Amino acid sequence: MKSKIIFVLGDVHLPWCDWTALEHIAEEIKIAKKRGDEVEIVQIGDLFDQRAWSRFPKEGDAENAQL
Repeated sequence: MKSKIIFVLGDVHLPWCDWTALEHIAEEIKIAKKRGDEVEIVQIGDLFDQRAWSRFPKEGDAENAQL
């Protein structure tokens, strides 16, 4: 039976995201599409980490000099 599956993504914060979790979600999406289900992906949080552009002070121990 075909279903509509909605994947809801929160704050991904690329490129500092949990890549293992994203790979798992991508695999689940592929499985659902292969099964013939209707797939909808909703992004409800920050897709990219824009800390470098922030007007707020940067952290001293950040992973990047711009952050």
